[in-house]
Parts: sequence; structure tokens; C-alpha cells
Amino acid sequence: MYSIGKFARKTGISIRTLRYYGEKGLLQPIFVSDGGQRYYSDESIITLQKITTFKYLDYTLEEIRELIAGNGSLLESLQQQKEQLLL
Repeated sequence: MYSIGKFARKTGISIRTLRYYGEKGLLQPIFVSDGGQRYYSDESIITLQKITTFKYLDYTLEEIRELIAGNGSLLESLQQQKEQLLL
């Protein structure tokens, strides 16, 4: 489990962006402490990878939320991303 600061350093995504993604329903922390500290997991890294790839492909945040809401496997997501890159 990573605090939001450690998660930001590990992924290269700013704390502000991580909070924004949470507000938009894209990336929720796995735990929020009584003091409001957000924590993320290794699984969160996979979700963040999906978000950044679809952003690179010019999807809107709303479209990305719909795409990742399907909760498909990592392999399915990578196949979908590959298809989009080949278009």
C-alpha cells in the first residue's frame, strides 16, 4: 500500500492529478485514513496505466471512465489499447 505521495513518485503522476482522477471517478484510493490520507495499491498502478494510455489516445475522461468501468482483465485492456494504436 502506498501513500498518495509515494504513489505519485512511483508513477510520475502529480498528487493534484491523482486527486482529480479520484474526483472524476477514474482512480479511487483503496483506503482513506481517518485523517483523509489516501492510499493506493499495485492494482491502482494498472488502472493508472490504462488511464494514461487512453489519455494518450485522445479519449476524454468520461470515455476513459466508461472504458475502465468494464473492469476487464489487463490482457483485454492491452489488446484494446493495441487496437486503438493501430487505427
